[in-house]
Formats: sequence, C-alpha cells, structure tokens
Amino acid sequence: MSAPRSVETGPLAVRQLLIRCLWPSTLFAKVLLAIVVARPWVIWLGSRLLRTEPLSVTALHRPGGDIQYYELVAALARGNFGESNLWEAYGQGLHPFPLAGIAVHALCFSIAGAYGLILADALVAYAFFVVYGFLARILGASERVAATLAAFAASYLFVFLWPATDLLGFWRDLYWGDRFPRPYVTSIFVYLALSLMAILWTRPREARTSSFFMYTGVAASLLVQSDIYATFILGLACLPLAARLWHHRSAGWERRCALHGAAALGSFSLTVWPFVLQQSVATPELLERWGSYSLSRLHALSWITSVPLAGLSVLTVAAAFTWLLVRNSDNHVVASARANIGFWFVVVLAATVALPLFSGILGQGLYPYMFPDRIRRVAMDGALFLVGIVAIPFCWRRPFATRFLRVGSLHLDKLIFALAVLASILVRAKQNAERETHVRPSFYNFTSIGSYRQAFAGLARELEKPIYSNAAVLGTLDQAVHVFWQMFHRGYAFVPDAWISIAGNAELEYRFAAFARVLEATEEEFRQLVTNGGFQTIFVSVAKYATNREHTYAPLSEYSAAQRSRILNRNLFVGFQNEVPEAEVQRFERLYRSLPRRPPSERLDVIVLTNDALFAHLAPPLPAFRKTFENKIFRVYLRSSTSLPNKNKLNL
Repeated sequence: MSAPRSVETGPLAVRQLLIRCLWPSTLFAKVLLAIVVARPWVIWLGSRLLRTEPLSVTALHRPGGDIQYYELVAALARGNFGESNLWEAYGQGLHPFPLAGIAVHALCFSIAGAYGLILADALVAYAFFVVYGFLARILGASERVAATLAAFAASYLFVFLWPATDLLGFWRDLYWGDRFPRPYVTSIFVYLALSLMAILWTRPREARTSSFFMYTGVAASLLVQSDIYATFILGLACLPLAARLWHHRSAGWERRCALHGAAALGSFSLTVWPFVLQQSVATPELLERWGSYSLSRLHALSWITSVPLAGLSVLTVAAAFTWLLVRNSDNHVVASARANIGFWFVVVLAATVALPLFSGILGQGLYPYMFPDRIRRVAMDGALFLVGIVAIPFCWRRPFATRFLRVGSLHLDKLIFALAVLASILVRAKQNAERETHVRPSFYNFTSIGSYRQAFAGLARELEKPIYSNAAVLGTLDQAVHVFWQMFHRGYAFVPDAWISIAGNAELEYRFAAFARVLEATEEEFRQLVTNGGFQTIFVSVAKYATNREHTYAPLSEYSAAQRSRILNRNLFVGFQNEVPEAEVQRFERLYRSLPRRPPSERLDVIVLTNDALFAHLAPPLPAFRKTFENKIFRVYLRSSTSLPNKNKLNL
C-alpha cells in the first residue's frame, strides 16, 4: 500500500513528524498550540480572578471529575508511596494506584504548591496537543489538519455533536476532558500507544530499528501504568496488527522479529516494575472496593450480547461517508482512506470485545462501567480522524470550497476556527467560575442553604489561621473538605477515603462508626448516614456494594423489594450504584452499638460539619470540642486541649 502523499516515508520521516508536532512550523499550528496550552491558565485564573477565592479552592473546582486523586498527588509529592489518610499508619505499605497518571502533577505540586498544579495542567495540555497531532500526522494529515484536529479535541467545539451523541447514549465528554487523572492525563499515553501502532499499521514494509521497539516497550509500560482498560483494548488490537506485519514480512524477518521483540520486552520490563510491585501487594479487600469481583468465565463471555454497538455504528457511518466520497479519487487519497478505515475498525472492534474476552480469561469482573467509555472514545476518535484527515481535506481542496474564504493573503477559515477554539475555552472558563455547587453535586446538594463554593472559600480561609496550625487529623464527611485538608493543610483524616486509603474494611467501618459516635448520633441517625449513597461510596465501600442485574454483592433475595426493583433495571454498564443489603446494614448497626460512649483513642483534632438536614442537629460533645467557626454551610469544632501535639509526626 502506498503512503499518503502528505506524509513523508521512512524512519527519518517519523522522527521529523514528531519534531514538527513538538514545535509546529506553521503560524496557524503555533497559534492553536498556544491556545490549547493556555486553556488551563484561562480556566484556573479565570475562577481565581472572578471569584477572588483562594487558589486551593479553585484547584478543587476543576471543570469536571473526581477530586480524591489529589490526595495521592499530595502524598507522592511528599515522598509517600503508602497510606496517606491515616495519621497512625501514615507512610506504611505500598499504594497500588498506578503512578504514571499522577506523577507530573505530584512533581509540580512538590515544587510550587497549588501554582504547580496549573503548570502541570499546562504541560499535560501541551503533551496532549503534540501526541494527538502526531497520531493524525502518522495517519496522513498535513500539519494544518493535524493541528486543527488536536485543537478541536482539546477544546469544547464538539458541543454541536451532543444532540446526536445523546441519542446514542454517549456522554458529552467526547474526546478529551478535565477529569483528573483520567482522561486528562491518561489520554496522552493512550494516543502515544495508538501512534506507535499506527506507524506499524500504515507502513508495514518500512524497516524499523531496535530503538523504535524500545520506545514502544516504554510506551506500553506507561499505558499499563495509567489506563489498564485501554491496555486490554490496544493489547487485543495488536493481534491483527501482528498478522498484518507478518503478511508484509520480508527476507530475514525471523531475526529482526527476535531482536525487536527482545528490545520491546526489555524496555517494557525495565519500566513496568513499579506497577508490578504495586499490584503484588494489593489486598483482595482493596480490589473489591475498586470494583473487581470473581465470576464464571462462561458468564463473562456471555456479556458479548450486552456490549453496546453504538461505537461501531458511529465508525461505520463515518467510514461509509468517507469511502463513498473519495473512492474514485487518486491512488494516494484512496490509500489513505483504506489505511485509516482499517486501523480504526481494528481498534474499535477490539474495544467492543475486550470486556467479555478479558473478563472471561481472568474470571473477574473488571468494573464493566469503564469499557463503554473506552469504546465511545475510540469510536469518536476514529470518526474524527476519518472525516478530518480524509473527507474534509478532500472537499476543501475543491475550488468551490475556498473561493469565497480567501481575502487577500488572509484565510478566514483559519482565523474563524482559531477564534472558535478560544471562544469555547472562554465559555468553559466562565461556566466553571460561575459554578456554585459542590464538586460532587450528585452526592452533596446544598442549594437550599446557599452557595457551597462561596462558603467553602470562607472555610478554607478559616482553616489557614494560626489557631489550626497544630491540628493534624480532621473529621468530616464532606469529600471536598477532606481533600483540601490533606492537599493544602498537610493533614490527615479520621474517616479515610475508602478509595484512597489502603486500610482494611474493618478499619474503615470502625472509623465511620466511631465518627458518628463522636457526633453523638442516635442509632437511627447512624443508619441514615451508613445507608446514604454518597457517604457509603466515598468513606465505606466505594464499589463493594455496586449492583446491577448482572452482579450483586449478596443473593438477590437479601435485598428489599425496592432494592430488587432498582437492581433489575440497571444494565451491566451502570456504575457506582450501591445497594447495601439489610444484613450488612444490621451488621453496621451492631458495630455502632458496640462502641463505647467515649472519645476514640485515635487522634482527632478538628471537625468540620455541614448544616444540611443530615448534620444540622449533630455536633461533638462540649467542652471536649469548641466551635470556632460557622457560616451558612459549615461549622468547625476544634479540640479544646490547651496545646495540641505536634501536627506531623513525620515532620512534613
């Protein structure tokens, strides 16, 4: 197959393409790169200036996603690879969460604090633009087209696709997203791996050095250490890729295959060992909380009938449109269309069958919720690259397309697109700055009380006062406060985050019950707390009790009629919908009744409560704690000791 005309061929050409992606040669591409890199600065500083809030508050109110991973960033920035929540166990053990997705932010945070997080976001934005553009160049795009596609994916211009994707059941975060670390950071490693696969797919006859396969091994290890679900998908896609390379083999391929395989395996082994070490110490309880569970292999394979086909449908429509448009064009355009269509169908097909195949091989549920997300992302990427690299440039070169878009030496299409990218980012920044709700609005709703974000800013200023300088351990069931305290106050948690802490289930359950006992909650109030979906998910079990019609923690008969009805109406891919069986609720209640009515032996220095219906009537006992602050949303209680012990036993 001949290479597309717009792409140079040969090993040196690939290097040249990467260099030109690292620093574009055209003004248009440089402008788009500058806008994309400025994206986090616009969003962060827009909120900082418009709201005049502490930068720590802005950091927690990034436009989308969970915030608990910031706790791992803070711990890693301080050289802690183990337990990060509990004061009594701080630094013990080894946390199994992969490091690749959080390493850049941890490094920058260790250097410059909250400002380092902005710098890390900008570095990631730059890397995304480069890698996404590099993938486009490999698949045949010119520099202008590659930059256009990268800017489109990195901005919010895809909003016009929402009506169609809503009908398909896709989420609205179609290409990239602000959620940390996935997909904000992890996408870089996914597209890097896709780029290396695309090189081999589109240029199977070109000779490759062992260095190329060494880089491939490193890229594979980074993918493993950032997105295990994408690893399953791209690993499966490597099978047809290997068959294609074998089909185009030349004399002496056996020796080259052995050398290249050794180079890839060697570099992979040398760089993947942290992940292997981390997983070797992961406890079954923690993996269960993270959504892993045992199941029949045959049952897992039967999930193939439940996998959504919307991703394949999107790609098929894009491929058909592209092929019908260019099939009678010159050989170079036709060859580019064939290469792109073949490559993306392999990837999307692999994504479609990855869940039942790997779950069947491993005999484990791998949290199916994650796989449709990967399917629709690679399908949308494939559709974008097919239309953007082949179809649109083919039409754009027709005389009727450009006749009215040129004014002297100025191309209005470039100017309009660049302004549209910038405008979409500004709109996103404005929306984020105007957000008044909790960062986890599905779990916390304070709209009837007032602006959560404004109250949180007041709380953050209060907790920075000298009166709290020696307070180390915070008790709260507000996740944003929980993360803020550990991230920016270098503190610890009395009630740990069940996703982040590596403590056992018994410790988590005890801490949750002990905190309710400190607040002098009645048994009925404790039952409300422990059955609250948000608190149960964040502080007790994460996905341990997640249910759908394919999987439940306990036999279906142990759930109430209302619970059974909800469970049977959830498909395989509904995530984080916890249903706690009545037997488990009663076990929690017995634990609560067994706790003595006295302060726990574990350290607890400061308590932050909210004024919503669940907590309005709860408070720690006086005079053991004294109220030091209150606004519309929050109350703060400080331990009444005349002098608190040293804040950080590790002198951090």
